[in-house]
Amino acid sequence: MNKSTNTPLRKFALIFIIPVLAFSLLTIGVSGYAQVEDQELILRLNRDFGYSSGGGKIQGTFTLRVPDDDDLESVEFWIDDMIIAAVDSAPFQVKFHTGEYPIGIHTLYAVGITSEGNQINSNEFRVEFISQDAVWDSVGSIFAIILGVVLVGILFSAVIPALIDRHHHGKAPTGKQRYGLRGGTICPKCKRPFSIHIWGLNILVGKFDRCPHCGKWSVIRRIPLEDLRSAERAGQISKVASVPHMQLSEQDKLRKDLEDSRYEDP
Repeated sequence: MNKSTNTPLRKFALIFIIPVLAFSLLTIGVSGYAQVEDQELILRLNRDFGYSSGGGKIQGTFTLRVPDDDDLESVEFWIDDMIIAAVDSAPFQVKFHTGEYPIGIHTLYAVGITSEGNQINSNEFRVEFISQDAVWDSVGSIFAIILGVVLVGILFSAVIPALIDRHHHGKAPTGKQRYGLRGGTICPKCKRPFSIHIWGLNILVGKFDRCPHCGKWSVIRRIPLEDLRSAERAGQISKVASVPHMQLSEQDKLRKDLEDSRYEDP
């Protein structure tokens, strides 16, 4: 009776309970391993002295660093398939110079060992170690681009204003001018007012700009509006004075007579 009763129970245990227990143990083991794999060291690559293109090309002295963590027992720093340092206490970092390794593309990463004996991997840096000659070539190319931009700016500042202001050459102001947001100035050469151009070159003591009236370049500064209006009036008087009296309009004749009367003895 007991034997026949135990036999179905044993079969039930073999068929259902044991597989369930085995699956549970397997799941726990896999889950624990996955948690370790999900952990990742945060590896940083810092430049101490040297060149970095920003696109993965480096040359000089650099530091590989992993943030301190109480759970870390040691950290191995790798370049490709070679350990360059094994650090067993904080700070977890190592310096290296690219000149000590072959020129070319390398993979940098770190492997940490936790206090529980688990291994965790870091992110990777895939960089290219270049020679010092290549650095100078890159720097020279950058300087050439900058120099080209500067030369184009100078050419733009010299040629464009001359073309735009060519029709103003030799003309005095004929009324109240508008000087725009940058304001106006008075040419130190011809003493005529003009608007400050946006293409003028900024220098420490002012702005290097071209007068549209006389066509000459000078270092100028912004002049108050009342001074500009005075220069306009002076320019108008000068223009009227240079024209023969018979060719003047009635208004200009009256203005000239009033101006001349200022210098006559009472």
